[in-house]
Amino acid sequence: GGLSSASYANDGTRIVTASSDSTVRIWDAATGQSHAVLKGHPGLVRAAEFSRDGTLIVSGGHDGTAILWRAGSGEMIETLTGHTDSVGAVGFSHDGRSIVTGSDDGTLRILDAETYRLRATTAATKEDVSMVQFSPSGAQVVTANFDNTVNIWDAVDGRLLQSISGFAADVRSATYSTDGRRLVVASADGKTRLWDVTRFAQSWRELSDDACTRLLTRRDRTFSQAEIDADQLLNGQWPRLDRDVCTGETIALDSEGD
Repeated sequence: GGLSSASYANDGTRIVTASSDSTVRIWDAATGQSHAVLKGHPGLVRAAEFSRDGTLIVSGGHDGTAILWRAGSGEMIETLTGHTDSVGAVGFSHDGRSIVTGSDDGTLRILDAETYRLRATTAATKEDVSMVQFSPSGAQVVTANFDNTVNIWDAVDGRLLQSISGFAADVRSATYSTDGRRLVVASADGKTRLWDVTRFAQSWRELSDDACTRLLTRRDRTFSQAEIDADQLLNGQWPRLDRDVCTGETIALDSEGD
């Protein structure tokens, strides 16, 4: 089946993919060999991510559920319910203690990764959530949305802290710098902007027009949309790319690259 998402483990040795054939697969990043096929979703799997220590995987399905897995054995640990529509975005906090799921019902659910207890849920937004990411401290969650906005939520009680608007098209990616002070945001209009979250002010620094094409992948490592570092962008340290985050189209690269 067709792939819905692909993401590296933090150590770069494994890749997890979500597929339309109802499976989650773990791959050896060096050899391309399949390590495990995880079966449990009844239909299309839209997203899958490793925890930062690589021991767990969370996946989101079109049926509105998420599943927590042991990455080593492929064992299904728990089915996470509560959404009323497809789950298209998932993630772990940096310390691995919390899970976030984002759904086409417009809500986020933040859960304890050990007890699976619901910690917080957010009010429904008008449009689908395209991606989610915890801040490095775990205190906030950012969502990129198909209503041309970015929302920042309190990870403890689910309150909306800030809604960032002004985009001319769907927001496809929003991710924190390593210090949690800035967001780099890419939208389908081909623009990439930086946001100072410490002031919650519209202090955009717009990057070059082709920056949006530089956000997803490079030859030696495939980035999820939540892995790029805004500090690298500020310093001009562009990763090597082969896919346009705005359109999803493959970009032809020569063998050496620039």
